[in-house]
Amino acid sequence: LTATSYALFWLLEQGAWGQGVVITGYTLGVILICRVLIYWRGTKFVITTERLFNITRVSLFQKDITQLRMRDIDDVVGNIRGFWGTIVRLGEVHIISKRSDASLRIKGVRRPVFIQDMILDQVEEIELGKTIKSIGDAEVLAYMTALSVPELDALLRKAMAILRKKKEA
Repeated sequence: LTATSYALFWLLEQGAWGQGVVITGYTLGVILICRVLIYWRGTKFVITTERLFNITRVSLFQKDITQLRMRDIDDVVGNIRGFWGTIVRLGEVHIISKRSDASLRIKGVRRPVFIQDMILDQVEEIELGKTIKSIGDAEVLAYMTALSVPELDALLRKAMAILRKKKEA
């Protein structure tokens, strides 16, 4: 906007191409300002390996930051409601904490079921990591990731054989 305004009179004297440059410059400037305001004002939802952050800008001088540890997450629910929500895949993610005072409800999330799966996978990975370290068997991880009933059956038989060997030793 500043560069276009600086050269405004000179550009307007140049004829049609100068007017096109002025219109393009002002249009791009307005689009960039709107984009910055939307992203500045919007809610940011950040997922890391250890925590979830929900950053909401309420006003010019107020920003609410909510964080939740992955190990404190009890359940995650992702919903898509309505016709337009289904079309554009917009919905909400509700994260329920093990602590009664903390839970997050984030609205207007794109692909909420994917976000739900990603968070639950991360929580499961953290919980399985602790379980495997305490038990010491990699077979437990294979048991937890079985995809079908026959595969689960085979893994259970293998785990039982390993437990028998440990018992004998």
